Amino acid sequence: MKILINGASSGLGRYLSQYYNSKGHNLICVGKNKSKIMSLKRKMSSKNLFFSGDLSRDKILSKLKKNMLKIKKIDAVIHCMGGGFGIKDDLLSKKDFFELFNKNLFIQSEINNFIIKKSLKEKNSLKIIHISTVASIENVASVGYTTAKAALNIYSQILSKKLFSKNIDIKNIIMGAFETNDNSFGRLKKKNISAYKKFKNTRMPLKKYILPNEIVPTLNFLLDKNSRIISGDIVLDNREKSSFRN
Repeated sequence: MKILINGASSGLGRYLSQYYNSKGHNLICVGKNKSKIMSLKRKMSSKNLFFSGDLSRDKILSKLKKNMLKIKKIDAVIHCMGGGFGIKDDLLSKKDFFELFNKNLFIQSEINNFIIKKSLKEKNSLKIIHISTVASIENVASVGYTTAKAALNIYSQILSKKLFSKNIDIKNIIMGAFETNDNSFGRLKKKNISAYKKFKNTRMPLKKYILPNEIVPTLNFLLDKNSRIISGDIVLDNREKSSFRN
């Protein structure tokens, strides 16, 4: 299987790149940080492809699309890109809102549009998986981040229904708090251990953060052809959410 992993520089995307490389899949690893992408490249099979650059810049995004034109078939896309990027104001400017929507939805949509059109033209099946957050249904994080991720949820749900009959399978994983060495909770553990423990003990009923290896079995199933029976969002949250939705 040929899988494009968006957000491969760090966090979950980096972990998944190394995992699926170990399973023999052909990967296209896309990330912003060039040095991190190059260090990932040194650890992985030479058959994989690597692309680094800030996709919020139109020229870089266009360059990625040109590179994808050379690839015969992409079987799946896993979008691990996104975040709050330090924008926590309640009263956001238009500029800040756009930055959050751009990095949590618009860039993913642009990549999806390109690969979906390519797959339809070539009559290939395609799986797309978005990584969202439980904050998008619990309304517990910052205004901008929560709103952008909620929009990602709706986008994924509607597009999935529109394209399902055309063998384009789109899923959305709503993640609870998870920890990697260098994601937000990994950094919090290093910088403020008391805040790290407080969140775990007060917000996580199982008193633990989700680890990347615990996410993999669900991803493996969603990449399998039999996962087409699942529609809507898939929630992986260690019972963190309190609403009855999903």
